[in-house]
Amino acid sequence: VAKGLYSYYYADQVLNGHEYTYITYTYQPLTDTYKPTGGSTNPWRERNQQKIIKNVYQGQLNYNNTFGKHTIGATFVAERQESFLTSNWIHAVPKTNALPLIYFATADTYNDAASQEARIGYIGRVNYNYENKYYVEMSARRDASWKFAPDKRVGYFPSASAGWRITQEPFMKSILENGKVINDLKIRASYGVLGDDDIGIGAYDYLAGYNYNQGLAILNGVPVIGSSDKGQPITNISWFKSKILDIGVDASLFGSKLTATVDYFNRLRTGLRGRKYDIFIPSELGYSLPDENVNSDSQRGIEGSLAYNGNRGELNYNIVGNASISR
Repeated sequence: VAKGLYSYYYADQVLNGHEYTYITYTYQPLTDTYKPTGGSTNPWRERNQQKIIKNVYQGQLNYNNTFGKHTIGATFVAERQESFLTSNWIHAVPKTNALPLIYFATADTYNDAASQEARIGYIGRVNYNYENKYYVEMSARRDASWKFAPDKRVGYFPSASAGWRITQEPFMKSILENGKVINDLKIRASYGVLGDDDIGIGAYDYLAGYNYNQGLAILNGVPVIGSSDKGQPITNISWFKSKILDIGVDASLFGSKLTATVDYFNRLRTGLRGRKYDIFIPSELGYSLPDENVNSDSQRGIEGSLAYNGNRGELNYNIVGNASISR
């Protein structure tokens, strides 16, 4: 089965702000007069206009079939995301409250911005089960992000899982007396690598250059907009990865009235953003070492849940409890 999806998002945002000048008065009972005691003498007028356009293209191929006791499935997905943003903001100090328009003669700030970003990814997955007893699934992703330098842009993220419904085995059926107490028991395990490009860097941080509109200086009576060095380009940053191991058991007892799940998990995140400290950079240089994928952290623990399904007449109820411990 083949299918394609396309989504289009368009946002047109307009912000208009106007603070008027006004005077507040306080009544003076001794003289029966009103005396000016406050107000606003700092009028401003602003307008912000922003347009956002997003396109998402996705193509998908699916295959599923059963051959006797064998069931196999496969999926392939290709996706591209694009986003475009333009905005401008102007701020002025109007000479009168009566004019809602903004004139360049009274404007004191004008900012114009534009940005674009894109991602492209491919996903493949194959799954197989034999007689609803043995389960195997393998998948992989290939993603590319606009945030990283060209040689760091692509990431590969594989995963695999397997399950064994042990109650389907003939030797277990005799041990469990054909499910009088335990009617379903499944052992499963999975290991996968996930990628994330939300690592706290901006567009084109991997390029050397200057940041414009960084302060203002008056030279020979002429205002000059300043620029500053962007610093050392961040060229060694790429995806950070979460490597997740999960081993679990699912059980159903007493005709599925009682269900239980227990999982052991271990998540190791590698490639977190940080800086090396074994290299000394003189402060006179003006900037420090660039960030790299040098940090990591880990979390592991056990979690479980227990649920009871019952009924009283026409009333059905479900009681669930869960607990976890992690560090």
